[in-house]
Amino acid sequence: MHQKRIFKKLNKNIFASYTENSVTFNGIEYFKSISIDREEKVSDWNVENGILLKDFENLQLIDNEIVILGTGFKVNHRNDNLIINSISENTNCEIMDSLSAIRTFNILKTENRIVSIFLKI
Repeated sequence: MHQKRIFKKLNKNIFASYTENSVTFNGIEYFKSISIDREEKVSDWNVENGILLKDFENLQLIDNEIVILGTGFKVNHRNDNLIINSISENTNCEIMDSLSAIRTFNILKTENRIVSIFLKI
């Protein structure tokens, strides 16, 4: 049984809770990896074959936008680490484990910053 961590809800556009197998954003629990764009649209992010550079190569960023990549709650696979290094060299993504990504996203949103996130669950 996984312990659920709950954040105090400051506004509706933050992650309210997480486990190793899910996250809750805007009152909806997600059990798959997701991306959330700057307009807060949630989409499935297919990482069944690992994290892919192509997901990040053509990001259309606006001024001052921050993109966060959460690499998962568990230790990364070797292939993911190779791609993550390439992403960090070729894009403007901030790369961190998924727990740090959730916390960073929440902080930036409460500061009314423009932020997008790719979150591996």
